[in-house]
Amino acid sequence: MRRDVMKRVLVIQMKRIGDVVLTAPALASLRRALPGVEVTVVLAGVCGELGSVLPCGEGALVWRAGGLNAGLMGRVAGGRWDAVLDFTGNDRSALVSVVSGARRRVCWEKFAGTWWRRRAWNERSGASVRELHTIDFHQALVRELVPWAEPVGDAGHLLMPAAGVRGLPGGDYVLLHPGTARSEKFWPAASWVEVLRHVRERHGMEVVVTGGTGAEEGEQIREMAASGLAFTDLSGKLDLRGLAAVAAGCRVAVTVDTGVMHLASSWGRPQVALFGPTNPWHWGPRHGMARVLWGEGGSGLAEPRHRGVAMATLGAGRVCVAVDDLLRGPGGQPTVCEGGEC
Repeated sequence: MRRDVMKRVLVIQMKRIGDVVLTAPALASLRRALPGVEVTVVLAGVCGELGSVLPCGEGALVWRAGGLNAGLMGRVAGGRWDAVLDFTGNDRSALVSVVSGARRRVCWEKFAGTWWRRRAWNERSGASVRELHTIDFHQALVRELVPWAEPVGDAGHLLMPAAGVRGLPGGDYVLLHPGTARSEKFWPAASWVEVLRHVRERHGMEVVVTGGTGAEEGEQIREMAASGLAFTDLSGKLDLRGLAAVAAGCRVAVTVDTGVMHLASSWGRPQVALFGPTNPWHWGPRHGMARVLWGEGGSGLAEPRHRGVAMATLGAGRVCVAVDDLLRGPGGQPTVCEGGEC
């Protein structure tokens, strides 16, 4: 398809928070390659809250679990799309791709293992997820649709949330986010207490703790509170836009491999990212103010076939040293995409 005739593109990203955030550079690359294109994103569940900060311009359609989603399907069917980019690659997203009626429906060959999916996606990228960072894997899908699309930087493609966050301390603060959706990615509560103590007593800085309402992370935050060390507890009190704003405004973020890590990276914030069972080669932040640490003494982005290690083998002392290093440097400002132009 020529550059001047592709007007409307439907992007399907129905995975979790981190996957949505890591799609933002691909969306920015798409819009830069096709300046006049209208991009609408299909998100799932709570991730629909991120539609207002993605560089899509036309907002988001939201898939709700447990329903027929007839309204969404009706809008997809009547959209007159020129193309679909399916970043999800499952049967549900394949159905949305077919309903769109787009002449070009693009996904990865990796996910096209059944007759139904091969029919759903009539163009497929052969990019290998084993060899690429997730941001680059997403970019490969854009280039399958638009070969002249050039890669963009990892950070600076989310729009700054407009609303402030009630309860944030004034001035600089360090963000600690212990929670994650996977039990094996939790770091020991005692280690979080040690980092909290270090930030409060060594640097005298305010600490903000965020998280969800899960039992395991709730227990960790209660242990942090039992230490007697002061911090602002915003766990369970923020929607995703509020969480994005907290990540964008922090002086340093310390997180496990979870959505907040990706949000902090998307703003180019100084951060310490803690890895264990997952591979930082695929998921780790790559900007210059990121310190990626993993268990058994490892650091950096590892290698494509890096084997996971236990989170408990990552010592809190290494994390405190990384926090010290970042706090000595310039705090900087979030890298912001203004008005959809990055």
